[in-house]
Amino acid sequence: MNNLVEKIKELLKHSKREWLELYRLLTEAKEKEIWKEEGFKSWNAFIKGIAEEAGVTPNHVYKIMRAGKTADELKKMGVDAEKLGINKLDKFDQVRKRDEKLADELVKSGELERIKLKELDALAKGEKKEIQKDSEAPFPLHIAQNLQKRIEELEKRVEELEKRMESDRKKKPNMNEDSYLDDILGGDL
Repeated sequence: MNNLVEKIKELLKHSKREWLELYRLLTEAKEKEIWKEEGFKSWNAFIKGIAEEAGVTPNHVYKIMRAGKTADELKKMGVDAEKLGINKLDKFDQVRKRDEKLADELVKSGELERIKLKELDALAKGEKKEIQKDSEAPFPLHIAQNLQKRIEELEKRVEELEKRMESDRKKKPNMNEDSYLDDILGGDL
């Protein structure tokens, strides 16, 4: 068995962090047509065979190949693609296939490094058509939910105070609203 194939299998089995090295080894194996030496009828059969032996899916191996190729292309454009990781690179490749202009905008604006995987996935699926800039980003969901809850509590309190004020107004028609509010709120609004 070829030493290159052994390295590929070993990395597939034991290392998720060295996916870029794995991509380079797989590319070398493809270019040298190592799969023929190993007795496989095609490159795809070779991928399926080594994936099974390593206990991963062929899709995982193809994902490494796509991400590696994308990383090489982005590196030429000045992007430190290794920091993006395999999943983000794979999703970016899907975005690029769907909308090249949008993919270019992601790279040129620097948003590719900042964008969340979930948003990139939505772009890849065509569920979103544009990039949400950092300055436009909403609060994280838990903060937004807490703020909404607090707003609802304050609205209830205002409603209760208005009812109380209306009732007191009937009892004291000449009351000063500002001093009245100061008295009942205790200055905490």
